[in-house]
Amino acid sequence: MQVVLISYTPDPELTAAEAASVSTSPVNITELFERIKKEAQKVAPLIGAELNPKCYRPGYCDERESCGLFPLRNLSGEKMASKVKT
Repeated sequence: MQVVLISYTPDPELTAAEAASVSTSPVNITELFERIKKEAQKVAPLIGAELNPKCYRPGYCDERESCGLFPLRNLSGEKMASKVKT
């Protein structure tokens, strides 16, 4: 059997550390999204107005960790009570 090396990571520990530092960003995804939306609305107001989280259209959340904006939807497809953060 012949194996072809597709890619090589010369320093895997550094690569893993860099990935970890990106995933622990001080800005959460909701705040980042709002910043992007605000900038998009300056350039293209009609498009910026349509930028909403994916839960807006169906009216429920299917994420593992909900922000509490919409009710959760369980695996059977039923809407569950919302876990609103206070």
